[in-house]
Amino acid sequence: MGRNERVLDTALKDAETNEAVGAPNRYATLIQHLTKPHFLNNSNKDVQILLACCIANIMRVFAPESPIGDPRLLKEVLLFLVRNLDGLADPSGPNYHRYFYLLENLAVTETLQLAIHLGDNAQPVLRQLIKTGFAAMNEKNSEEASLRGILSSMCSKLVQSVDQVSNSVLDAILFFLVPPQKVNNRDSYRMARDLIMSNRDAVEPQIQLVSFF
Repeated sequence: MGRNERVLDTALKDAETNEAVGAPNRYATLIQHLTKPHFLNNSNKDVQILLACCIANIMRVFAPESPIGDPRLLKEVLLFLVRNLDGLADPSGPNYHRYFYLLENLAVTETLQLAIHLGDNAQPVLRQLIKTGFAAMNEKNSEEASLRGILSSMCSKLVQSVDQVSNSVLDAILFFLVPPQKVNNRDSYRMARDLIMSNRDAVEPQIQLVSFF
C-alpha cells in the first residue's frame, strides 16, 4: 500500500461529520474519484481494504445522507464494502485490524441501511452480507463474541428493513443450515439458525412459500 493511501485513510478516520462542520458536500468529489471502476475492481487485497475503509469513512462523514446519488453505483459500493469483510475470517492476518475497523464503522454508522432505498436491489446487498459475514466465522475467531454479535445485528437490521426476504437471500441463509456447511462450520450454522429464530416474522413467510411449491 502506498504512503498516500495510508495518509488519506488516517485523515478520514479523524474527519468530523459534514453535519457537524456545516459543509454538506465536503468530500463529494473525493468519493466520486474513489468509486471509479478501476479502483473498485482492483484485485490487490491490501488496496481493497484500505479503499473500503476510506469509502466507509466518507459514508460516515455524510451520514445520515448518502454521498452517492446513482442507485446503481450505490449498490456496487455497498457490495464492495460487504465483500471486504471476508478478511475477518483470519484474525492473524496483517490487515485484520482494518477489517474489524470496517465492520465497526459500517455497524455504528448503519451504512448498509442505505440499501433499503434501492428497492429490490437491496436483496443482493443483504445476500452478500449474509454470505460473507457468516462464512467469516470459523474456529479461528469463534471466541470473538463481539464479532459474532455485530455481524448478527447487521444482518437482522437489514432483514427487518427490506420489504420482504427474497428467495436468493433465503438460499444464502439455508446454505449454512444443511450439510456439509452445518457440519463443517458450526459457528456459521448457529448464526444462520439464530437469524431465522430472531426474525421469524420476516423470514418464515418466505420459507412457507418455498415449501408450498
